Amino acid sequence: MRYSTKVLTVLLSVVAALGLVAAPATATPVPPVGVHQVKQVGPAGAKYTGKWIGHTRSMALNSNGWGYMTIFSGAADGAKHLVSWGVTRNGGIRVQLRKRVKTYGAGVPMRAGTVYYGRLVRSAKGITYMNLGRGSTWCNDARFGYAQECGA
Repeated sequence: MRYSTKVLTVLLSVVAALGLVAAPATATPVPPVGVHQVKQVGPAGAKYTGKWIGHTRSMALNSNGWGYMTIFSGAADGAKHLVSWGVTRNGGIRVQLRKRVKTYGAGVPMRAGTVYYGRLVRSAKGITYMNLGRGSTWCNDARFGYAQECGA
């Protein structure tokens, strides 16, 4: 029996999606089959790679252009999303939610397809942090330190 390319692509996407859900949280994200493969982010993206944190949120951005973003509203309600990311022409960052991989409690109103644009900025005390728009600030404690702008 012959299967069309579309049918095979859908089947492989389902298998890949199941693999992403079952993957341990520390694994490097693998792009789902059928999703445009993001190239390595290169030297321009090096300043954004790594673990970013803030009050009730964390984000891991890998050099392959993929990562995870986890956001909580309060102590029990949150969501974890697979994200793709890259560097914009002006040296900023573009992060897109690709797929929700886990919901905690009642979840949060974050939807796949949402795009965030941001850039690195300096706090009044000289600490570099990422302003990802919509009032979202992120600190890379290991690389730059923790700015009060990133929350408690």
